[in-house]
Amino acid sequence: MRFFPWLLLAACQYNPPSIGDDDDVQPDAEVTPDAYVLPEPELFPGGGIGDGPIVAGINVFVVDEDTDVPVAGASITIGAVTGTTDANGLFVTSDPAIAGKQSVLVTAGGYRPQLWVGVEGANVTIQIKSTVAASPVGVLSGNITGFASVPIGTGTNHFRRGNVEYTQHDNASDRINNLPNSLNGCTVQGAGQCNWALQSRVGTVAVFASISDLDTKGNSDPRDDDSTVVTFAYKRGITVISGTTLAAQDLTVLQPTEVTDVTTTFGTLPAEFGGAFAFLGLELGDEGTALVNFAVRDVSSKMPATSVFPGSTYRVTGLAFGTDSFSVPIVRGLSGTALAIESWPVPPTNITATRQQLSFTAAQANIHTTIYEDDVQNGGIEHLAITIFDDTTTLQIPPSIALPTTALRVEVGSMSTRLDVTSFGFDAERAKLDGFAIRNADVN
Repeated sequence: MRFFPWLLLAACQYNPPSIGDDDDVQPDAEVTPDAYVLPEPELFPGGGIGDGPIVAGINVFVVDEDTDVPVAGASITIGAVTGTTDANGLFVTSDPAIAGKQSVLVTAGGYRPQLWVGVEGANVTIQIKSTVAASPVGVLSGNITGFASVPIGTGTNHFRRGNVEYTQHDNASDRINNLPNSLNGCTVQGAGQCNWALQSRVGTVAVFASISDLDTKGNSDPRDDDSTVVTFAYKRGITVISGTTLAAQDLTVLQPTEVTDVTTTFGTLPAEFGGAFAFLGLELGDEGTALVNFAVRDVSSKMPATSVFPGSTYRVTGLAFGTDSFSVPIVRGLSGTALAIESWPVPPTNITATRQQLSFTAAQANIHTTIYEDDVQNGGIEHLAITIFDDTTTLQIPPSIALPTTALRVEVGSMSTRLDVTSFGFDAERAKLDGFAIRNADVN
């Protein structure tokens, strides 16, 4: 149990009333900055806030988003208080000016600046994103045993296609979960085999392949191709070590009785979204989630039967898109073959962004986010990330952040969570994230 010295002090200063003597009731003693003792520093894996309220000072840990390694020498700005993190990635101040909700700005060489607004806890852990793509990865390679025996249509226009992926993990960064791979699939005609190789996140992973019947319609135009998932192949319990290669990680094909049909319903889409589909995943506990197929509204999709993988469940990750926005609901822990998305997060509206100020109308969410980035196709360099934990909808960009004069845009998002934003750790409570929605806008 965490010990709060300031709470004990407050209790000692409280005079309980005499029984039956209302005139002697004394109000609770208020802890003054002079009497306050800052809690011991606590690191929240994945980022987090705790030990509120802020009375006189704060502990801030800064860690690398991809590696979870502490970032030494990061600059911290909290109001008029500034400092740098030590070798443990920790900055501590007991300055009495640090009281109540705070905005915490973190900058470091080689990292995207990160601003947290509405922080209400004396212990804070902030992850920052490296501006370089170096990440802890390993390499896996192998074959799909029995690939040539998977039934497909007849004729020279039918091919077997294998697409191989490692399992994603909720506590890994987006970059770690989506490492670039170009040799993780195969398209084979006849009795050929499927040799594959891929970069993988480190740790314990499973590798899954979806195996499809590709019908090219007898021409070279890929726009009219049909690809139908037939079955899956897998290998579990692989320990990936950074910088190493594991060969001969051959996958086993599921038999027809080990594959089932699931149907996904989408509920009612908000009017601004013109279309939607969903990624279907198999949740495998500590090994992560295998994203193996996708679904469109009310159409059945093949999935590995959960009975083959005791303790596994299904996950549905929706994607609805509008002109300048998208919505991503996440539904976890599903069983059975009838899957459903009940609701879709809505993004903020009325966004006005300049290099000095940001304002928007909040969505129904308890966390809002913003990224300032280059206005180029498929995104560009990210120059500033903002996370807001209170009802702030207008804020000034810190003067120390010199945003470039080239064309920029913002991605302003809402996160649908069941977190207590004054006391949480992202990694420990990741399952409380129910989805998010983002709207893009130009920076004026």
